[in-house]
Amino acid sequence: MGNVLDLSAIMALANCLVGDVTGIWEYIKETRDMVHNLHSRLQSSKENVEQIQKVMAMWSKTPLFERSERTLLLNLSDRDDRTKKRYEDIASHGSKIHELLEVSISIY
Repeated sequence: MGNVLDLSAIMALANCLVGDVTGIWEYIKETRDMVHNLHSRLQSSKENVEQIQKVMAMWSKTPLFERSERTLLLNLSDRDDRTKKRYEDIASHGSKIHELLEVSISIY
């Protein structure tokens, strides 16, 4: 957990600074930098999750099978082609999702 905000180090430093004001500015700068670093990593992860949600939303917007206008029955005549195309779309989007997940994992 070296990259995550190390509260034990902050507490140890705070205990050292109780009667000593000389290191307070460094403590404030280090704490600010740690919080800024954590904030930027969380923001990046949030953006990746939002992109993943957008990609997955595309799957639900497009129906796999559509109704025929004449008979109002599902048009299954091109079922194999449609399922193959949908599988290819999901596989390509899946690789994009994996890339975003890898980026999020590498941040931490």
